Amino acid sequence: MADASSLPASVRAEPIPGAGTGLVATQPIPAAREIFTIKAPLIAIADDAHLAETCAHCLAWKPTSAVPGYYSSSDGPPLLQCAGCKTLKYCSQACQRASWRHIHKSECKIFTRLYPRVLPASVRALVRLLLLEPTLPPKTWESIINLQHHTPEFQASPKHAEIQLMSKGAHAYSGTSLPEALVQRLYCTLLVNTLTLTTPTLDPIGLYFDPLPSTINHSCNANTFITFSGASLTLRSLRPITEGEELTLPYVDTTLATSHRLSTLRERWFFTCRCPLCTSSPNIPQDQLQCPSCQTPGLPPLCTHCNAAIPHRPDSEELRVLYKAGNMPATRQPIPSLHAAAVQSFLSDANYEAALRHQLLLVTRIYPRLYPQPHHPLRVASGFVLAALLIEVSHSPGGTLAPLRVDWGKALWAVLVQVEAGVSGCHGAESAFAALVRQKKAEVKDELEKAGVGWVKEVEKGCKIPELDEEMRKVQAVVDGLVAELKGETV
Repeated sequence: MADASSLPASVRAEPIPGAGTGLVATQPIPAAREIFTIKAPLIAIADDAHLAETCAHCLAWKPTSAVPGYYSSSDGPPLLQCAGCKTLKYCSQACQRASWRHIHKSECKIFTRLYPRVLPASVRALVRLLLLEPTLPPKTWESIINLQHHTPEFQASPKHAEIQLMSKGAHAYSGTSLPEALVQRLYCTLLVNTLTLTTPTLDPIGLYFDPLPSTINHSCNANTFITFSGASLTLRSLRPITEGEELTLPYVDTTLATSHRLSTLRERWFFTCRCPLCTSSPNIPQDQLQCPSCQTPGLPPLCTHCNAAIPHRPDSEELRVLYKAGNMPATRQPIPSLHAAAVQSFLSDANYEAALRHQLLLVTRIYPRLYPQPHHPLRVASGFVLAALLIEVSHSPGGTLAPLRVDWGKALWAVLVQVEAGVSGCHGAESAFAALVRQKKAEVKDELEKAGVGWVKEVEKGCKIPELDEEMRKVQAVVDGLVAELKGETV
């Protein structure tokens, strides 16, 4: 666990006008620089959907049916179930013993009484906080109490009855001596300050709470980002941060339209964002459409460049309808989200070829425009997913891919080179994820060299290879074919 006393010399905590306490840089921080890491958080638990397939101590995710492209620990023996509560699982006896010493000795009795019922993740987090409270250092407890909680706003919201019920249950189950009113406030604190725990490839698997990252305020134009490795959290700079500049994180998907972002922030965090993106609306890419005639960004009713009509956004969530309308760039939501959803859907059906086409579009055309930094976590994670899909397809390309005669092994190599270049600034050069990327790249390199490809070392030096460029042009033809298909054009 960490609080303001754990901050590195490059950052300090101080009051931010209208935003409580925030973190401010005390010196210039370059892009892609690690700011701090929390290896042992106060609370890190699996959510309801992943409870049965995640180690309750180290948060290793072992899905029962691993889907290629997801970072998981599906290899090795199955998870061990706690013989007492039958609720939590562990990847090893070492993790089970460590969890027992840390907290599960107290939790197990509660979960055993409730079995087969399982408490919701937010209530499990609150129960854990209440059980830990007597053992916490005074400074840590003070930092929790001082966090924003918005209890009055929750009491005036439709969620109040549910919050009362959940906090009352946690109060009874934990046996805490704290008053019920304070327990309800702590539950509100968790609702406001809990982060989504993810795998290195951004698969959401749980809840994370620690006082230190909870002090970082929001901006739709944030300058930092968070990655996880198991239960370990690392904060890094997305772009250069100047001395005296506040550190900020995005609480919401910043590619969404301004109205959507503002609505979500008001409903969940009870504030109105006044960051540069929100105050510049509608003259930002998130809110603009494009002219169907000349593709110039703009807003209805007329294009300022060619004076052609710009229709309003189609009231549809179907990719074909949106592409055929011609007035939405591929980077405008909901198009990116719909492509990502298509990837997940095709993966669940083991249709790797179809998933590959959509993932190629995201990685080569959409994400570089939405997230210009190569070390952005979504760029790195999506590149790794693409590499996994290329591995699958390279074994037996068929359907619409076979006629293109792409050497998928070479395309895979090019993708892994890019992922490796970004992973150090995203997850850290010594991270387990970076090691996995290097391992995959070494395996592909070995296969290419055995096949007689002689330019591998030149690519590693950053040299341009015409043969590889030609393969990547063929890959772009896959993307062009998908776009034409969605527009209803003849390929």
